[in-house]
Amino acid sequence: MSAKMVIQALAELLKLHQELNKQATLKVEAVKANDVSTLGQIIKEEASLIRAAQQADAKRVKEARAFMIEKGEGEEDVTIASMLPLVSHDETVVLKKLQRALLKEVDQLKKQNEQNRELLEESLRFVNLSLDLMVPQAEDVHYTKPHQKPEQTELFSRSVFDSKA
Repeated sequence: MSAKMVIQALAELLKLHQELNKQATLKVEAVKANDVSTLGQIIKEEASLIRAAQQADAKRVKEARAFMIEKGEGEEDVTIASMLPLVSHDETVVLKKLQRALLKEVDQLKKQNEQNRELLEESLRFVNLSLDLMVPQAEDVHYTKPHQKPEQTELFSRSVFDSKA
């Protein structure tokens, strides 16, 4: 058996990560343009891509385990490095190429998501500052006598026994 199925699963995973990177870039533009409806649509598309990536990764793990079992290696956590000695030279080249490309896409996605997080936090700070400036602060509306302590109120200044009653 060749590593063809593992290669196909890695290629699918790479394609999905490239799509996630495109969505992350679109998300930046939507946040900058303050386009909430587009941002919501992008998030929905991202969620479906993430589910597809999880399924592709599960398929990759399954195929890699099947490959290793067929080759007589019963490893639980199969890595590309553990597969390389068992595959042909052509498959080794393809696996290494896909591995590098996938690592590059994942790293780029992490950076893009970090940038998006910072951009959203900055947007929220701006919104909160704008709201604080627009909404007047509530002032204390209770009257207190000048000689009365601030924590004393009229209710507490009266005695339990009212002599005028």
